[in-house]
Amino acid sequence: MVTRPGWYQDPAGGPGLRWWDGGQWTAHQCVAPGLGALGAVAQAPAPGADVLNGRGAVEPAAWSPQGQAGFPGRPREVAVPPAAPRSNRRRFLWIAGAVGLAAAGGVAAVTLTRDAGHGGEEPAPPAGAPVPSGPAPTWTQALDHEFDNGDRSGDLGVLGSVVVRWDSAVAQAFDVATGAPRWTGRPDLPAGYSGVSWLGLHGSSLFGNAKNDETNSTLLFALGSDGKQQFSHDVGRNARGAGFTRVFDFDGTTALLGTTNEIVAIEVSSGNQLWRRALTAYDRGLAVIGGQRCYLQDYTATLCLHILCQPLLIRLQPRRKRVPKSKSAAARVRLLPVGLVTTGNQLWAIPGTATGNGPTSLVSVADVLAVAGERLVVLDAATGAQRPTALQASTGISRAGVAADLLVVGEHHETESGETAYTVWGIDPRTGAKTWATPVPRPMITGVITSADLVLVPTSSAVSLSPDGFLALDGKTGAIAWAESGAASSGATAEWLACASQNAVYAASKTTVYAYPRQP
Repeated sequence: MVTRPGWYQDPAGGPGLRWWDGGQWTAHQCVAPGLGALGAVAQAPAPGADVLNGRGAVEPAAWSPQGQAGFPGRPREVAVPPAAPRSNRRRFLWIAGAVGLAAAGGVAAVTLTRDAGHGGEEPAPPAGAPVPSGPAPTWTQALDHEFDNGDRSGDLGVLGSVVVRWDSAVAQAFDVATGAPRWTGRPDLPAGYSGVSWLGLHGSSLFGNAKNDETNSTLLFALGSDGKQQFSHDVGRNARGAGFTRVFDFDGTTALLGTTNEIVAIEVSSGNQLWRRALTAYDRGLAVIGGQRCYLQDYTATLCLHILCQPLLIRLQPRRKRVPKSKSAAARVRLLPVGLVTTGNQLWAIPGTATGNGPTSLVSVADVLAVAGERLVVLDAATGAQRPTALQASTGISRAGVAADLLVVGEHHETESGETAYTVWGIDPRTGAKTWATPVPRPMITGVITSADLVLVPTSSAVSLSPDGFLALDGKTGAIAWAESGAASSGATAEWLACASQNAVYAASKTTVYAYPRQP
């Protein structure tokens, strides 16, 4: 008989209970409740309960429940944990602290507290509820062998009727419904340009650039969902002759692009450089557009610029003829539009929002701006004033995003036992209050990927740290809906890439693209 994970009497003879994870004894222990405890009880210790030091792995031994009162709905039969570990079978065991979770057979988020005034927190005990395996793929498609090039850049994204996998050198599109290959990115380059580098997908465009070695200028171009070129512009020389390395954001009019040493705003209809700003530190910049403003992260400081394009008007002298008195003074002056001007003037700057390691993401949501790095800093978008947030203490923020109108943050921290715990938080951006917090059972690779009301979390093996799949969370509740655990992706690809549309979830390993029906 296979024994479920749960709290059991310490086989080493200790006074409390010890956690059996389904395959071996762990170091987590707690004082037994006053009524005693049965095998496979998923009840978390009461707040303030003592957590004992682990004694290391020992051989499991049976214990007798005689004289112990059972919990309602629990069988009084006691199962003896086996010595042999159980197989994974494509299932994740995740950490939860909800009483009776195993009996209900459901998946729920755990309410966590983070008190920066204390040295740590008690590790949340596992509830033993298995996460359902992901749905069967609706289609799979092999990637072009050119992706096996050692390039660890790029991503996966939905571009209209196709899903696109790209790295800096290759871009390949597949039909979202069937997986059939649709096109491989091949832009039309003018004479003298070479070295195509794909920058990223934003909105309805896949951006790329190429260099002219003779003039040291950069060609910016974009492809649409049909693979055809939407535009191409010679945007001139960048600082130190550096080409663009990424597209930070695009609002349909202005694209924010980055090199290793500056951030540039370009009007895509004309190719004009609206403004540029040098970075304080090499490759330590982020940018995002929020309405009529642009927010920049320049190393450890956050800045707000005005990005709105406004007509540039010149005043003409009124004609020397009688103007009816009923006309206002303003009506006597003609204004002639002669072009567009973008000020790019700085509205505010807040130093010290990130550490020397730089931020990992910059997110604009509601009326706040979130800076994620080794800690989470939330600023008022209008003034730059710091806002409160439930997530105060953390070792590092992997990535932040927006799902179900919540600020979603993937973070990791060290527990008192020296282990690394991974958690995804859903935070109300308006109040900073925690809406939900879900512990993740395996190491997060890049943090969270958000799409509408879905959160995808790429994970890695706890032993080898090789990327091996992802979790799908409900963005409204934080509940883990399902998990995909395929063959470990290693070598060329840094992780399992994932994205979602309204109807499907897409993922890419080192060699293959997958499509899954969207759940939830």
